[in-house]
Amino acid sequence: MVEAFETASKLEIMKLEKGLPTLATLSKLTPLLGFLGTIISLTFAYFKLQDQQPNLDLANFSNEIYGALISSALGIIAGMFSLIFYNQIVAVVKKIIFEMEMVATEIIDVLD
Repeated sequence: MVEAFETASKLEIMKLEKGLPTLATLSKLTPLLGFLGTIISLTFAYFKLQDQQPNLDLANFSNEIYGALISSALGIIAGMFSLIFYNQIVAVVKKIIFEMEMVATEIIDVLD
């Protein structure tokens, strides 16, 4: 009987934790993607700077700098929200697992 409870609980835990690794990966990856966008935008600004070497007009770089700032901000914001969401889901899953263990223990105690 105990083995049946353990097997059933392991299957339910696997179902509860199904998408958590993907969400954890996204929460760590999104800020890196934002910074990658920043680097790409600043690289384009650098090449534009090289092309306009004799006649420098800094107004021509505003789009690249704006794009770099936006990509950084969006990456950080997306990472924060996904990390918060991930932590909330993990807390709920842990609570459900604890309650399942409590119920299984009570049932086993009653049967003994």
